[in-house]
Amino acid sequence: AKQVLCRTNSKQNMRSPKCATCRSFNGVRRSLLLISSLYLYTHASIECNNDDICIEKYREGSRCLHVDNGFNGMTGVCTNPYESGCLRNYLGSDTFPTLRTCNSDDPPDAALQGICTESPSKYDEIRILSQGWGSSMFSSWLMQIALSELMGVPTTMETSSAEKKFNFYDPTNAFDYGAEDYDYDALRNALSNKGDCRAVAANNNGNEDDYVSCAHVMPEVWRGQREAIESAEIDNLIEPAVGTGGVAKFSWYVPKYTATEDPTLLTHFGLTANGPDGQAIRRKLAETFLRPVRWKDYCDNFTPDYCEEGDEVALRAPETEEEEMQYFLSGSFYGKFNATAENDCDANPETCTGHIINVECTWTTYVIPQAHHLNIPVSSSGPDVAGGYPHLRIVEIIDAAVYNKADFLLYWFTPDAKVQSYIGTEAEFQRVLLPPPTQKCADARLTEEQRCSADPMNWIGDVDGSCDAEPYSLKKLILSDLYERTYAVDAASRSPAYDFVKGICIDDLQLDEMFTHWLSRGVDPQSYDARDAVCQWAAENLDVLKKFVPHGFPRSNRFAENELQFYTYVAMGVGGLAALLVCLSWCATLFHRKKDVMLSSQVGFLLMLLCGLLFVSVGAILYAFQPTTTICISRQWFVVLGFSLQLIPLFVKVAYINSMFQTTDRTNELMVGPLRLYGTTGVFFCLNIIFLIVWTLVDPPVKKTEETLMDELNPEGGFYVDIDYVCASESSSWMTATYIYQLAIIFGAMTIALQNRSIVLDFNEGRKLAFVTTSHFLFILLQVLSWIFRDHFSATFVAISMSLLLSTDTIAIVIVYFFTKIRDVNKPAKAQEAEFTGRLSWKSGMDSFTGNRKRRGSDSKRRGSGRSLSSAGSSTRFPRRRSSGRSVSSVSSDHDMHALPMMFPGSSQQKKGDSKLHWAAASCRTLYESDEDTSNKRQRPNGPDLLITPGSNDNEVELVAGLPPLSIEEENSDFNCLDAPPSGQNSYHNSSIKIAKVSESLIAKMGEAFKDDYDYGKNFK
Repeated sequence: AKQVLCRTNSKQNMRSPKCATCRSFNGVRRSLLLISSLYLYTHASIECNNDDICIEKYREGSRCLHVDNGFNGMTGVCTNPYESGCLRNYLGSDTFPTLRTCNSDDPPDAALQGICTESPSKYDEIRILSQGWGSSMFSSWLMQIALSELMGVPTTMETSSAEKKFNFYDPTNAFDYGAEDYDYDALRNALSNKGDCRAVAANNNGNEDDYVSCAHVMPEVWRGQREAIESAEIDNLIEPAVGTGGVAKFSWYVPKYTATEDPTLLTHFGLTANGPDGQAIRRKLAETFLRPVRWKDYCDNFTPDYCEEGDEVALRAPETEEEEMQYFLSGSFYGKFNATAENDCDANPETCTGHIINVECTWTTYVIPQAHHLNIPVSSSGPDVAGGYPHLRIVEIIDAAVYNKADFLLYWFTPDAKVQSYIGTEAEFQRVLLPPPTQKCADARLTEEQRCSADPMNWIGDVDGSCDAEPYSLKKLILSDLYERTYAVDAASRSPAYDFVKGICIDDLQLDEMFTHWLSRGVDPQSYDARDAVCQWAAENLDVLKKFVPHGFPRSNRFAENELQFYTYVAMGVGGLAALLVCLSWCATLFHRKKDVMLSSQVGFLLMLLCGLLFVSVGAILYAFQPTTTICISRQWFVVLGFSLQLIPLFVKVAYINSMFQTTDRTNELMVGPLRLYGTTGVFFCLNIIFLIVWTLVDPPVKKTEETLMDELNPEGGFYVDIDYVCASESSSWMTATYIYQLAIIFGAMTIALQNRSIVLDFNEGRKLAFVTTSHFLFILLQVLSWIFRDHFSATFVAISMSLLLSTDTIAIVIVYFFTKIRDVNKPAKAQEAEFTGRLSWKSGMDSFTGNRKRRGSDSKRRGSGRSLSSAGSSTRFPRRRSSGRSVSSVSSDHDMHALPMMFPGSSQQKKGDSKLHWAAASCRTLYESDEDTSNKRQRPNGPDLLITPGSNDNEVELVAGLPPLSIEEENSDFNCLDAPPSGQNSYHNSSIKIAKVSESLIAKMGEAFKDDYDYGKNFK
């Protein structure tokens, strides 16, 4: 910044106080900070005091920013009008409304300031080497503009230096040539850091000595790098090199004014010091092509006071080490060419040479072998090991020669802005004819190692390699793993950077257009003018750039949740309804907890079930909300624990009932013990909590972005990407384990419940619990299917589906299981009696004895007699029961019975006037009587049991299995037990009923119960 101010002031008055201040602060660098972003403002050369000046000099969008000038004052400087994007500024926001994409060189709050926007698809940043010459630098800028503004890819420039800047969007208009022409270490650093150049740049501390470069792309490589390219390909550092679209050629040049003066200089025949005129030609070249003088050397050797007074060549002395090395600086040092000892043919008649401006040995240069083998007496005197000059020094030498109209011989290349800048002038470059290139000559070229050797003999090479430089298709190098990292990403999230960088081609004529505009503008050549040239070409040739944009880009993001918003609200509403119904059922259960209908199902079991349903309802509501990390974790906790509180008690209860039906103790109470019910549930509940804690700590489900590529075209011609948010852990094993656990538990409970249902059809509680287990199984299965096929649907759709499945399952269970209980509680006593004692007709019971299965099955459908008696571990309390609390045991499933078989009371006598009727247990194995008379005791093997209890009247008995009560009217009524099954049969099919000592009236009344039109809902006595 100090140098810029000094240069500007020296044009006006080299004796100004500011110049004196500059000299007094020689070597001291001051940072000029942008007020808003603290950027170093080191390259702006247009001063201003208002925005109008900046708009006039640059264009709309530039503003005058007053910054600290380093001299206890403020200076106005014009900013980069393209800071927010080239295309938007040049074409207008109506035509191109999109801001460019932010990159790592921008301030952290650049998006908030409205300078740029974050990459909509979160693409990885691409870093491109700027290198050190016009064609590569402009090509890299075109890549940055297209990637940042057309495709949304963050893109930065790598100059291989901590101090040099070349970002197209730099607010200071920085325009630094790259510190290295071919920085292969930048590619190696990118490869070793898995392509993350942001991380590499973040670790740089601004110290030039410690700076680590990093890049994914080297935009232009010339033929001289052939060996380096082959080595990099072998080392898998780069992909095979691809063309840039340009064709390059090195040639010898003289300016037009020199060629006009001596046309013999345009061919190697006029330059060769052979034959009798050889010495004269040597002298002519030595006297024509003098050697350039550096600024410091001029002040040391050609002025008495080290340029303190200044003269027509140097208006002042150089103030920095950089200036000391310069050959030309407009407005300060205009250059000088001098004959040195190397030009003195009198002192050195055999070795004197003219001067040729040669490039550094790392470039594609064949000057030394060409001059040696063609016997052209010229040599280069630059600081390079082989006498070459750095790129910037060559540009300065050319400018000095043209300014002083000095003759010069130059080894230079096309395409290049310097060549383009002099077209149509008297300094226009004229190519010198050398022997034409051949394949034999190309194969005999020197390698870079030979060109840069410390031994001058290695610089000469073979005579076969001394022909003119052949045209060469320029190459670009791309990091070897860029393709793999690009295509390892899902198509919806895949960056277009690789395909674009590899495919873009800019030819020489297109570059020449940019160079022409750059050099013709003449306002700020080393900062803004170059940007304006590239931006203008990009905007006016936008169709050309778009040809290289990969198919389907640029992408436009759409949020899937917006299209499903209505269904999201529906899912929330259904989830809320489920939670409300659960809460109402909870209150009703507690309110009626002492009623028989609640006691028969165990209130504790019901409350655990309701608690689990409430948890699941909350989980269903959370599934309908947009994910956050908290919601993602909460979903799993509520759903997993909710299902644990439902499934484990269900499994315990149905397993207990099944085990009781399989035992020989037929009179056990079907109430699950507290230890078994609560203890088992508690153990599994704690295990689930441990599992959830481990899941949450190790690999918690978090909010992730899910992108789905659609076939629908957006207005820019690319594809839409539907953006959705999903809860997911890094590993899917957690969800897999959860669903396997839930399915295993509910499948086991459902299997047992259905088995109990087929065994005990008259147990009304069992039918409902069979529905609960089946409903759970089906809905969990649907959840599993939704999760398995989640990749085929949007994440929001899957979440809504999960929410509705959980809510619907909960509502179905509440209505079928709990609301029917609440309904039964509120029924009149007689209706309850019908509900609990009239489920099966006598007829359906007798069918088990007669084997009339077909008839019984049709009756069951019509009369409702085929309902299961089993319940998931519950104990059914029957009304009007006054016995010792024993309950019915089921028929053994080994007999394939379809209804509870009837066993009849033995020969006990009922005398009128007794205070109560003695109960009797009748068994085909053993007939027990309540009195001490055991004379009628019989022994029959393998038969079912049935408990008979007293009815409400003294002369009435009741079958506790829910059959209508049977009135015993005669003394000594004796019903024989059923015969055992015939040999080889598994049921009582075709067996007969033996009834002895039964009056006709009793048989008639029993027979009336068997009529098809018997109303099983009323009592029969």
